[in-house]
Amino acid sequence: MLLLTKYGVKVKRILFKILVLLLPVQLSKHFWPSWSYIFGIRLDYLSPVVYLTDILLFLLLSFWFIEKITKTKPLETFYKKRKTILAAVTILLFSALNIAGAQSSQSALFEWLKLLEMIALTLFVVENREIITRESLFYPLSIATIYTAAIGVTQFFLQRTIGGPFYYLGERTFSSSTPGIALGTYFGSQLLRPYATFPHPNALAGFLVVSFLIFKDKKAENLVDKVVKSLAAVCFLLLLFLSNSQGAWLVFLTCGFIYLLSKYRAILARKAVFFLVILATILSLVSPIFFQKVSSENTHLSEGVERRISLAISSGKMIAERPVFGVGLNNFLVALSQKGTRFDSAWFLQPVHNIYLLVFAEAGLFGLFLFVYILTKALRNLYEKNKGVSFLMLSLLAIVLTGLFDHYWLTLQQTQLLFSIVLGFSLRRDG
Repeated sequence: MLLLTKYGVKVKRILFKILVLLLPVQLSKHFWPSWSYIFGIRLDYLSPVVYLTDILLFLLLSFWFIEKITKTKPLETFYKKRKTILAAVTILLFSALNIAGAQSSQSALFEWLKLLEMIALTLFVVENREIITRESLFYPLSIATIYTAAIGVTQFFLQRTIGGPFYYLGERTFSSSTPGIALGTYFGSQLLRPYATFPHPNALAGFLVVSFLIFKDKKAENLVDKVVKSLAAVCFLLLLFLSNSQGAWLVFLTCGFIYLLSKYRAILARKAVFFLVILATILSLVSPIFFQKVSSENTHLSEGVERRISLAISSGKMIAERPVFGVGLNNFLVALSQKGTRFDSAWFLQPVHNIYLLVFAEAGLFGLFLFVYILTKALRNLYEKNKGVSFLMLSLLAIVLTGLFDHYWLTLQQTQLLFSIVLGFSLRRDG
């Protein structure tokens, strides 16, 4: 007890900074039970995984939990937080129904445990406002951007992964000639897009955009701050360009436009943020119907576009069949395989590239409502605190908008953690 009182603040601050510093690291141990295979192909999305960052987060949350139970009176807490407890019980009951109705209940169970982990991280950030500040993110997140850029740029010029010790940061082994690898057009040539330590260049680009908007909020108070901030900004822009991620570029430019608009028309900029969130949700929900029509009328679509459209249409069918409870968390691919959909290779076995459709398909109407409610509550909270558009609000908006084009905010470890941290800061009532 004395040790917790004396060293608690310092330990939590250090563990959190190390966690942020290692956010891009993909070092992990995969497990391959029988239910992680589809058509005889083992899938990362279905495999239970323990990451280095999971271990760090477990230590951080364990320390926080022990600290809380030694300082809290259980009966008093119950009466003060009855609404919170009721909400937790409701979600627990829903999770039980969601797991029971899933084709692969094991996969759904592990995904609910992962979701619980991310919720715990969000609550940790919300409650520890005195020691976990936005300023405390600056150096670890800036350094993470710099070393990620160094790895990514080197991969681009080598046109392969670096190998050696970088394997232990989670770098996979591949080159520009590896089948299914992401290539981009640069000055008329087809070249390898940099992955750094991420599973895909698009996930890397989305992570970079949100990270940049977070550390951009920090005011440089001395020469070291200015140097680190400038270097991180240069690394961000260079790697974002090399990532060749059109969706991330579009979102980055949109956030930049809204920031400039807020300088002259603050109310209009705020309305633009909420309008974009509502628009993103509506476009997502109607997209399966729209894509069904486009798919039937246009037979000259590129392979990548056709694959995304096919997944969106399949998600619409899942929603129609299981609108209330969904097909089960992390069961999108399992449900997809049950519909007789054929795949030419393992790279086609992916979730729908839209976080709203993915939530709706896997968690049903209740899950979608809760997801959108939390996002809008966080954005409204940010506006009320700042009386305008802040960089933190833009970072959350960037997650909302990039979620229109991909699923990585809900399916990949690095982006899940960053999403949880941003959400935690956004839901704070003060600080």
